[in-house]
Amino acid sequence: YNLTCLTLDSHGTLWIGGRSRKLLQWPQGGEPVLAQSHQLIGTIFAILAGPDGDLWLGQVGTVNGLQHLRDGKVITAKLPGDVRTIRAMAQDSRGTIWIGSARGDLLRVQGDEVVRQLLPETDDALSIRCLTPTDNGTLWIGFERLGVGWMKNGTYHRVDKSSGLFDDYSAQIVPDG
Repeated sequence: YNLTCLTLDSHGTLWIGGRSRKLLQWPQGGEPVLAQSHQLIGTIFAILAGPDGDLWLGQVGTVNGLQHLRDGKVITAKLPGDVRTIRAMAQDSRGTIWIGSARGDLLRVQGDEVVRQLLPETDDALSIRCLTPTDNGTLWIGFERLGVGWMKNGTYHRVDKSSGLFDDYSAQIVPDG
């Protein structure tokens, strides 16, 4: 299946995304099954299971896109502008879903819309690879080879090797709180 990403939902089901529109569902204590393929856009590069039961999928195909499964239906969200490959998704304690793209776009789901969250620096090289929200309202952003950033209360900061970070290769962010 050429698997690319996975997430665990609140019921203990493991969801696994793959290439060529493959979405596997592996219920706790069961066997993995192909859950969906025919309505999906393409390769799933990011996946998020929300506490409300929705499953969010960031994909690349003939078009780049964001889809989510709700009550067995596939819903395609309209993305603002030319968003490239979605590489990261996270949901914060307020329920906001955050999305990061390979070209440095930071997006959030607001109602039924996906809106761009402007960062004070824009650079196609700022590929967002991971997002981690904390309970204190901070959103940590891991950039490919360009350090980490964080946002809290509308304020944004970024650090990299030139400002004291050990190196600029952020593969995963796991803050203490």
